[in-house]
Amino acid sequence: MFTENLLFYKEESLIMAFIDTIKERAKADKKTIVLPESMDKRTYEAAEKILKEGIANLVIIGTPEEIEKYGKGYDISGATIVDPFNDLISRSILINSLS
Repeated sequence: MFTENLLFYKEESLIMAFIDTIKERAKADKKTIVLPESMDKRTYEAAEKILKEGIANLVIIGTPEEIEKYGKGYDISGATIVDPFNDLISRSILINSLS
């Protein structure tokens, strides 16, 4: 039993070390991620974590109503918000950030 637990914790440590390495590499070569599913709370959970850790620049596509309703309680202040129906300037920023 002890050996199994020890192996489990060792494996967990290796996985976490691998994830930490990937995060550090992402921070060193920051990219832009576009999150189009603004009606899914998981989008905001992920966005908040990514922004907090400084892993990537974020663009969330959604209407102001969607962002307000589903993003309530999440700190996404560092994300660029693009309203796909009304915001020509943000669409231009989005297109340029992906070029």
